[in-house]
Amino acid sequence: MSVYENQTGDENEAVNTTGGGFGSQKDFHSTEIIGPVNRYTSGYWALSIPALMGRYLYRAAAALIQGSKNPSENRIINFFSKIGFTDKFPNLSAKLADNIYPIAVGLWMGFITTKYADRNAHDIKHLTSEALAYEFDKDPKDVGLKDFANSKNDIVVKIRKNYVKQNFWRYGIVSLFFSAFAMPKKIYDGFTKSGADTVDLGVSAFGIHLYDNVNNRTATFFEMAQQIVDQKINHSNIRGEILTPQDIMNLYDRRRRANEDAYTAPRMNSEKWANDFKVASKISHLMNQTYDNVKITEQANLTIPKLFYLWGHKLLDSENFVQDMAFVDLANKSKDMKEVKQVANDLKNGVKLEEAFAKFGIDVSQYKTIKQDEELAAASTQKIWQQAIKNPVEDQGLASDLATSNFMKNIKQKAALTPPPPSYIGKESARPETATGQTV
Repeated sequence: MSVYENQTGDENEAVNTTGGGFGSQKDFHSTEIIGPVNRYTSGYWALSIPALMGRYLYRAAAALIQGSKNPSENRIINFFSKIGFTDKFPNLSAKLADNIYPIAVGLWMGFITTKYADRNAHDIKHLTSEALAYEFDKDPKDVGLKDFANSKNDIVVKIRKNYVKQNFWRYGIVSLFFSAFAMPKKIYDGFTKSGADTVDLGVSAFGIHLYDNVNNRTATFFEMAQQIVDQKINHSNIRGEILTPQDIMNLYDRRRRANEDAYTAPRMNSEKWANDFKVASKISHLMNQTYDNVKITEQANLTIPKLFYLWGHKLLDSENFVQDMAFVDLANKSKDMKEVKQVANDLKNGVKLEEAFAKFGIDVSQYKTIKQDEELAAASTQKIWQQAIKNPVEDQGLASDLATSNFMKNIKQKAALTPPPPSYIGKESARPETATGQTV
């Protein structure tokens, strides 16, 4: 009996593993907690919160520039008067003079927001351009904004939506610092009489947005990928870390959760989880060699863009372990992913899995699920012990057991305690000899 079918110790007990459970439902233990309040804080907040503290510097500078609060002595108004701006635009010049502080803070926060958006745009381009090139059959250098907008790759689609959504809210909040210029005169006069200014609006809006982020926000797929590439492929300020199967599984899980409302991750140590772990082990093993994290022992050309293509077009979401493993191997062998696209099209048109991959030299019979590994290991163990029973005296250890009348008892114990095969963990390479990284 497979270890994924029963964990209760009762060989006659029926076990329900529906939903990916390991063992029976009554054996599953959990601790129900709400969890920490802040599960993720974006890099934007790491920049914007300290930046907002700089508003006190601007307030001091504005006081020095404006001088006395007496409008007749206001240096800004005097300057506008000298150049004739006050005569032509009296209301606007007064608002500009009165709102030098909100303008300065708004420009500063606009600069921070633009800098962060530009930095993310750079990383998005470098993470997705090659995957888009595979999709549209063009050189990565020729991939443009139009391709990014028209892509059907669900990773790109989600990144695109998140980028537009987040920047819409951020620039919307920044615009509040300049809202004095959009207020009708009556509202503006009442607003200023209370002693408030539009910096109060902007800062309070940032606070509400941060509160929402702290309570509801988690890292996006792009943010997780950005961190993994930065630390474990490019090794920026970190050396010695390599990609692990857990990195791949967590990234895959985040993509599924972000794009599928009905997705439920399999429980750890379920049969489905173990098969996913084998796929993730293969991916991380090949990618570590591709990016020179470990010693190269085989053909390795599995890149982040290739993985994004496979995931984004749902070629690794088939719930078919054999198909997933075959696509990983085919992507690793392929230079431009045309073979992958052809197999995907063949499968869509009803070609058998074996035939579709055999065209490119991949024998799908080589891929064994965790359950098949266990069955093969159990059969091999049984064969060995059956042979030992027939010829016990040929094995000195078994002959000793026979002499002490413990032979059959020992046979049964060893057969029952056969451990899972080593392939369950995957064949991860030893620690890397070098960790130079390869820029993505």
